[in-house]
Amino acid sequence: MKLGGCIKKSFVMEISRDDNETNIKAELQGQFGPKVLSLNPGSAGSRTQYTKREINKIANEKMEMRTKGGKPELWLAESLKASSSKSNTESESITIRQKWADSFDNTNLYPIAYELKPIWDLVAPVDEDKDKQYET
Repeated sequence: MKLGGCIKKSFVMEISRDDNETNIKAELQGQFGPKVLSLNPGSAGSRTQYTKREINKIANEKMEMRTKGGKPELWLAESLKASSSKSNTESESITIRQKWADSFDNTNLYPIAYELKPIWDLVAPVDEDKDKQYET
């Protein structure tokens, strides 16, 4: 198992026939800032935001950000501060990433990769009879 941290950003948007990749990207960048489709302090943290689309006011959109591992509150504080100002510089992004990386210790690691194995592989070293019961 590998331990570390994870940031996940999701967008769910209702679209119409007239929408295409270009105008959706432009709308997201206009609403959430130019770096919305990359990792930056203004678009990460543990929060969910529901809004109406800018171009199509009857369509809904949902933006969700989740941070696991380290001190996720660092991302949340930055994302709330940056939500009022959509201009996040690259140096601000690097700074918050470094603060988050430095916040990891043995008490706040999150599983980021693991391999599932049969239960009998886990039980075998402790109780071979149980191992055979589980395997059949």
